[in-house]
Amino acid sequence: MKKTFSLSLLAIFILGFAAGYFARTQKFASDTQSSAPQEVLAANKLQALTDKEIAEYYELKNDLDKLNKADEILAKMMTIFLHDLGIRISRKTLDESSKAINKNPEDSAIGQLDPNTPQSLSQMQSPEKLSSANWTQAERLRHEIKNEKETADFLDQVKIPEFNEALKVAKSFSNRTGTLESLQGQFLGSAIVKQDEKFRTWSVDLFLNGNLDKGKFEGKAHIKMAENGKVFSNSGHGGKLDAFKEFSSESDAVLIRASPTVYFQMYFLKGADSLIGNVYKRNSDDEPYVRIGTVQLKRGG
Repeated sequence: MKKTFSLSLLAIFILGFAAGYFARTQKFASDTQSSAPQEVLAANKLQALTDKEIAEYYELKNDLDKLNKADEILAKMMTIFLHDLGIRISRKTLDESSKAINKNPEDSAIGQLDPNTPQSLSQMQSPEKLSSANWTQAERLRHEIKNEKETADFLDQVKIPEFNEALKVAKSFSNRTGTLESLQGQFLGSAIVKQDEKFRTWSVDLFLNGNLDKGKFEGKAHIKMAENGKVFSNSGHGGKLDAFKEFSSESDAVLIRASPTVYFQMYFLKGADSLIGNVYKRNSDDEPYVRIGTVQLKRGG
């Protein structure tokens, strides 16, 4: 009698566990709809177990057979339960990772960069490490420029993400890339910039007559900028031309301090006999330089 009562309690426990877990699993599968096929599969397996195995349990007459059947049912339930639990833990971990990525997509993009590529120029310990920066790798594309759109695309690809850090590794101009002859003379054109949420056009007049004397860049230069016919910056340089800088490796860019708050990142296009570049500006010494537009200059008369 006692044995039969114990078996009845075991049967009730198994049925209650199966029903409760099955209901919870079905609700989870319903809430996640088609996005959780593996959870639906676990629910179907459990349903098949409750439909078949429990029915067979009640058909048994011998107490020992019932006990063995109960053990068999419980073992199968635990197998399904542990498998389903593993699925849910894995899915939860994946969901949490996905939420973290969506919260900060930029971090996700950084995480996919080549491990040898610095995430910012501030990671560079020496100018030589500029060779692994993305924008320097894109500089070779300037030889393929054929129109205005390709010019804009090129300048967007070579923009320096942290210009302040770039200035720290820039050196005095030494004609490392052999561009001095191409830079000599007068260049006229315009810069298209965005300030105060408005696009503006600056007229730009750049003149250079420089030479290298014992490794020192000297001569004369001026950079004049105007807007709507009104000159707002007129920088003259004589003697040591420290307004012109370059990098010690890889990059072909020439950095030109056009005014106390403006820098040009310039490239010479041999086929067009012109200069193109990005424009960076800061409002005070406490602020970082930011890219505000582009500049295009053609050799003057």
